[in-house]
Amino acid sequence: MKIRMGYVAIATTLPDKTTSRTMTLTNYKRLGETRALNKLIKITKENLDDLMEILKYNLKNEIYVYRMSSNIFPLIDLISFDLIS
Repeated sequence: MKIRMGYVAIATTLPDKTTSRTMTLTNYKRLGETRALNKLIKITKENLDDLMEILKYNLKNEIYVYRMSSNIFPLIDLISFDLIS
């Protein structure tokens, strides 16, 4: 029987990599829509960039089980998906 081990969300061997950067709704409202959206885009890009590095590390170390953080896309529930069909 083959056992595969993995981990949840935080790669402790990559201390400078995280996919949990976020923004509170209070900060979003304080910044105003344009600045807040730009900040959300920046945070999401940083989370995705770090996710890619974490996944590369996992593959290199034969780690095939990984649960991603739900914070990768902060405040995702505020975005309108009307343009997606």
